[in-house]
Amino acid sequence: MIVPRQSAAGGIETIIGVGSTLADTLDRIMLDTDLAGLPVLER
Repeated sequence: MIVPRQSAAGGIETIIGVGSTLADTLDRIMLDTDLAGLPVLER
């Protein structure tokens, strides 16, 4: 479970529960940081 909440500094703090899968956690990070919309880098 991923629960957003207000932090003391005025920002948003996200609590990632122990039941969150790795894929769910990565999806949330990618969406929250706007990285999900970027193209994939070719190396």
